[in-house]
Amino acid sequence: MKNAYTIPLILSLLVNFSCTKLVEVDPPVNKTMAAGVYGSDASAISVVTYMYVELTNFWYTDPRCIGSLGLFGSLYTDELNFIRGQFTNQTLMDFYNNNLNSNFTNVSYWEAAYSNIYRCNLALDGLNASVTLSPGIKKQLLSELKFFRALNYYYLVNLYGDIPWVVSTDYTLNATLGKTPAIQVLKNIQADLRDARDQLSANWLDGTLLKPSTTDRFRVTTHAASALLTKVCLMTGDWEEAETEADKLINNSAQFSLDSLNGCFLVNSRECIWQLQVLNSNGVSQVADIFIPPSTGLTENRPFYVTPALLNKFEPGDLRKENWLGTVTMQNVVFYYPYKYKVIQPSTPAKEALCVFRLGDIYLCRAEARMRQNKPDLAVEDINAVRRRAGLQDLGSLAIPALLNALLQERSVEMFTEFGARFLDLKRLGVINSVMPSVCAAKGVKWETWKSLFPIKIQDVQRNPNMKQNEGY
Repeated sequence: MKNAYTIPLILSLLVNFSCTKLVEVDPPVNKTMAAGVYGSDASAISVVTYMYVELTNFWYTDPRCIGSLGLFGSLYTDELNFIRGQFTNQTLMDFYNNNLNSNFTNVSYWEAAYSNIYRCNLALDGLNASVTLSPGIKKQLLSELKFFRALNYYYLVNLYGDIPWVVSTDYTLNATLGKTPAIQVLKNIQADLRDARDQLSANWLDGTLLKPSTTDRFRVTTHAASALLTKVCLMTGDWEEAETEADKLINNSAQFSLDSLNGCFLVNSRECIWQLQVLNSNGVSQVADIFIPPSTGLTENRPFYVTPALLNKFEPGDLRKENWLGTVTMQNVVFYYPYKYKVIQPSTPAKEALCVFRLGDIYLCRAEARMRQNKPDLAVEDINAVRRRAGLQDLGSLAIPALLNALLQERSVEMFTEFGARFLDLKRLGVINSVMPSVCAAKGVKWETWKSLFPIKIQDVQRNPNMKQNEGY
């Protein structure tokens, strides 16, 4: 799909105009221009392909990138710490200290997500109005856009709670929207994902959308929609549907299986349901680039290390500690750092890709859905599938309270530093306010219950009388 990332300037301008503020946006591009862009399959594909680029277009330490949640969510909870220096980034300090405010740069994700949503809505309007596109291409592109819109809303509602639900390109209307309750946002996300799931290709397509790709898993498929729908259903309490969607993925042995621990994050891994392409010209993923320090030790540019809280969660013999953590020694002190992504030397083409959804996660999602339906033995089976891959003994029968603890434990050592999974898990499973007080005490700060939501940018609150700031900010 890499050739599809070369987009003509006019298309880049179309989707990259300055609509970065929900409450104060520029007027949309004129309809004549849009009609030309959506007049051919190739140009329409380029516009939607740019959405993929936008997901990885920012540096991993930039809060505008959803991948950066793997860093900032880990700092905000109990997974990562970092060495301080003369030029320590204040953003890192504020996330680690759970000290966000409405003038803080974390709101860049709010802006970036709503900018992406606006682009999706604009492209949906353009595609729906087009009468010249090939029906199959049009169906795939419309479904990809609904998936992208759902993905952005999924992280927005997790981070901010009640949020505006924007499906219009009327910028004057959008500028005065109030909040939609989080549960309704989640129901809307489900509707988008069900529609996308039923229309998307079952194969990862190449840049033309005409034939399957055999070398990567970069394009959104019906399986990606099922994976995200599984996660959303866990939030809405639709346990049976969550289990059903997870079943589709786990039972699809023709396309998916648990890969080796060192194979999970490689391009075209059988574990990966959907990957984002590494866009760095040297083929090194941003995750490896920020987490792997030089052999001499941690630096201000590569300062991150795993906390004792996370390190102590690995059981003796857990191969994830051996394969997914690296070590470096400084002044006779051993520091562990995330080592899921390992390729630090230039490689063309890239050997690794940012794995957004993978089967190990889905097994644990199904375990959660089964636990909620009072199917403890089946839930334990799913947890054990992940444990066996890590070289651990099977768990025996567990009652529900102990099963919840086992699930939290397994998710901790399986999903650390991946897209803010720890933060989202603590909230979804209802334990954030019992876990975080001691976590914050160890950091030397105090946890407040309202810190489970991030602040909305103060300028958006001030400009829009219908926009209420989140409690505590």
